[in-house]
Amino acid sequence: MSLTALEKQVSETTLQYRSAAKRLSDARQTAAQLLGVQVTQLMQTLGMAGGEFAVQVSQGDSEFSAYGSDEVEFLVSAIRGSRSRVSPR
Repeated sequence: MSLTALEKQVSETTLQYRSAAKRLSDARQTAAQLLGVQVTQLMQTLGMAGGEFAVQVSQGDSEFSAYGSDEVEFLVSAIRGSRSRVSPR
């Protein structure tokens, strides 16, 4: 295989990865919103009135990863005014 063919293959594969990572990121953003609302609602029934749960999805430091290009954090506040970060990895 020639260098030109390899460079073309790398370019095409990079575009495919970025497209898949974007779709995954969009799906994570949507799921994060819904999960945050649902868990926050449940917390109110568990004696954590005023508690909140949120999922923060942000662009990661590495462009290429087996998990996509996002970093995901869970933000939990058991009582109003406090917040703790929990990383799932």
